[in-house]
Amino acid sequence: MKVRSRRPPLRVLYEELNAKFWDGRLPPVQRELTVGGDPRSRGVQIRRVGIRSSMRGLRVSGQGYCIGRFVPAGAFWPARINILSPLRAAEERRVLLHEMIHCALFFAGIEDLEHGVPFGAELERLADLGEAWAREQWILYYDQAWVQRGAHGEQ
Repeated sequence: MKVRSRRPPLRVLYEELNAKFWDGRLPPVQRELTVGGDPRSRGVQIRRVGIRSSMRGLRVSGQGYCIGRFVPAGAFWPARINILSPLRAAEERRVLLHEMIHCALFFAGIEDLEHGVPFGAELERLADLGEAWAREQWILYYDQAWVQRGAHGEQ
């Protein structure tokens, strides 16, 4: 017998966060598979992935595993957000918001989907709206950029 999560579907949380932080501008959750046309017009699929399936769904090339991942739309699939399950509700919300930033950048046509300056600007915006973790996360990414590139913010 499969045990089901008692939490509401991630799409409900996605829709609430989209309304609160992006005024509903992010694409709707796609519940049926569609192909063809502009990949940015097909919406986004959101799902919780268990620890077993996370070995595929949350693998980041050359970087190991993560607890959330945004996958841009391709020619034959919609954009996807995968979130590791189970997570505590607060952690799941934070991870979903993080992945929604990647989603927002992709659907805005911004090519830098990594943790660069556009991503940091979104984290700062969320922090200004009361998400304290977002500022702490941006400081962490900013410091990593310093170590990796030798200077803050150089691309």
